[in-house]
Amino acid sequence: MSQDGNNYGTSALLEISGDEALPKFKSLKELKTLPAKKKELIRALSYTLGIVSYACQLVGCSRQTFYNYSEDKKFLKAWEETTKIVEDFVRLSLYRNIAAQKEITTIYASKVILGLIEKTEAQLKVKVKYTKSTFEFIPEGEPLEIIGFDDPDNKATKKNKKK
Repeated sequence: MSQDGNNYGTSALLEISGDEALPKFKSLKELKTLPAKKKELIRALSYTLGIVSYACQLVGCSRQTFYNYSEDKKFLKAWEETTKIVEDFVRLSLYRNIAAQKEITTIYASKVILGLIEKTEAQLKVKVKYTKSTFEFIPEGEPLEIIGFDDPDNKATKKNKKK
């Protein structure tokens, strides 16, 4: 914090674990100076990983108060810095989970970060003809090649290609 008390900067993001007690936050009504109020709000924002409504709840102010404070360039800069720290924290947590071979995290990272997809869906019109023991696919338009169909004699595919 600078000598004049107008630096609302963030400290390192808190490591949050399930057994850690909630840190004490002062109500903004208890704080005398505007810089102290803004600093406490940024501290709460850092704790809540950037969730504005939760940070406001912790210090007893409205979201409107938060957004009014954001008109101050120093407060806005501290908010942006907190957001960057939160993004780094989330990225680090994601990488740690990938390194620990947590499957769901790896799938998420593959989809969101790398842009990979699990499957491609296509719209296909097909009529299905049922008999007593079998069924066959009758494609509308181009001949249909069935992939992954459990048909050892490949009858359904042969019938469709003939049509």
